[in-house]
Amino acid sequence: MVNIQYFVDKVKAERDAAVKPSAGENPISASNGEVGTRPRASHSISKFANVVVNSGCGVKFNLGGPKSELLTSAEESAYWVMKETLPAHVSVPLHSHGDEESFYLISGEAQFLSPTPRGLQWKTLRQGDFVHIPSDAKHAWRNLSTDAVEILLVTTPKLGRYLCEIGQFVGMAGTDGLPNKLESLSDSYGYWTGSPQENADVGIAQR
Repeated sequence: MVNIQYFVDKVKAERDAAVKPSAGENPISASNGEVGTRPRASHSISKFANVVVNSGCGVKFNLGGPKSELLTSAEESAYWVMKETLPAHVSVPLHSHGDEESFYLISGEAQFLSPTPRGLQWKTLRQGDFVHIPSDAKHAWRNLSTDAVEILLVTTPKLGRYLCEIGQFVGMAGTDGLPNKLESLSDSYGYWTGSPQENADVGIAQR
């Protein structure tokens, strides 16, 4: 199983480092009587460090092509928010799960495969577009462009932990054996992954 405590400890360590007062900072008193420090211009807003994650300061992990950055705490029980990066010419194979997902395209252009009355079809998504994936809907992603795509993902803690576990595997073993790991991990979570032939049928070539 994924070592969630590793991610929790990493987030806490990064936040503690961000809010630690630097030499020369003067204490200030808030209107409610609390005492804090007056941040320098480049200093993180320490009073809100428990809810603010500065750009690039989330917990990052590689999913074997796509990259994730966890923006909420790994202890969050309601939902997880993650920033996903899909590099140029990288795909996310056909799959489904009982967890719902909502995606907002921050930058770039990506193709999203989703069910329609005429079967699975690719749709092009651009900056500012939003897509919601219902429970158990088969879907996939691909980036056919030469630029990376950035996407904001909101989903369940269960699916978030699944992604973390993939990241932990890639971090330790690289991509060797990743297809087998994905298959066994998906089975343990009750998720479905398409076969190489099913992916080829929709235009995704798995390595």
